[in-house]
Amino acid sequence: MKISFCSQIKNRFNQFSQTFAHNLDKINNHDNTEWLIVDCGSDDGLKEFMREFTASRVEPRIKYYQAVDYDSYSIPIAKNFSARLSSGDYIFNLDVDNFISDVTETITEKGEDVGIYCNVFKLGIYGRLGCSRRMFKKVGGYNESFFPAGKHETDLRLRCSELLGYRFEDVACKIPAISNSKEDTIKHTKSSMSWKTMNFINQCKMKVSLSEKDYHPNKKFTGCEFIKDFKEKTRLEEYEFYVDAQ
Repeated sequence: MKISFCSQIKNRFNQFSQTFAHNLDKINNHDNTEWLIVDCGSDDGLKEFMREFTASRVEPRIKYYQAVDYDSYSIPIAKNFSARLSSGDYIFNLDVDNFISDVTETITEKGEDVGIYCNVFKLGIYGRLGCSRRMFKKVGGYNESFFPAGKHETDLRLRCSELLGYRFEDVACKIPAISNSKEDTIKHTKSSMSWKTMNFINQCKMKVSLSEKDYHPNKKFTGCEFIKDFKEKTRLEEYEFYVDAQ
């Protein structure tokens, strides 16, 4: 079973630089892993760092994509992009302020039929969530109508578990995420709303999907063009990855 760790980032290089070496080492310790990083227009040194890194080392299992026609930063859309660009049997969202820890061993042990998540908000690791590629595709991934803050992982997990019966287990993680404020989380989203407001609206949307048993709320998906490793261009079409299993 191949595991794809999927990250999205915009101007969070300060945090990424603190987690990168640890996470890369964990990935390189396993032959069945890859790391997809989608950069949604960072201008804080990330591009230069990745250009220097890829020029000096060959890391076939780390793939860095830079979006070139991404008008506004939407976290759920960016998370779907990274998943659509991956090739693993299992998709694990890894926010760039998080550490992988021993999650690869946990996923391998439990197998594709079990999703894992970390419900420890006080450690900042609430956004860690993984499920099989089959299940991710069946529900259409993250709800792209959601605002940038709040309930992304919870909504995905509940659509999979409550509406389709896919089992998730809460897996403890003892390594706290790099600390950041809610204001810092949303400052690059171009939204005038507060984190609290966006979280509340997303929660309402989540309740509607669950009450209507709408496990695949994305009726249309956003396409995007990326530069891979600063050399190759790839176009991600709207329906390339997703299938509605109804």
